[in-house]
Amino acid sequence: LPADVVKKSRAGCGKCTRCLDACPTNAFVGPYVLDARKCISYLTIEHKGSIPVHLRPAMANRVYGCDVCQQVCPWNKFEWGDSSGSPLFGPVQIAVAAP
Repeated sequence: LPADVVKKSRAGCGKCTRCLDACPTNAFVGPYVLDARKCISYLTIEHKGSIPVHLRPAMANRVYGCDVCQQVCPWNKFEWGDSSGSPLFGPVQIAVAAP
């Protein structure tokens, strides 16, 4: 099989904080720093114990994972071809995604 084409890295969020602002559990403690103990994807997929009570309201109806940070990232529009959101899940509703 032919090797997959390696895409160039797009480093540099600049002053963008969309993922930090939209995270339902405020799992980003700073730029490029994620506290997995607060991340819904970690809590619902990897974590072996109970989900902390104080984080449960922010989870809303999420049962398995959360991609809000990916959905609001403006760099992902280059991967998806436009800014209408994920081809699988459609546009993110900021009113629902934001804390």
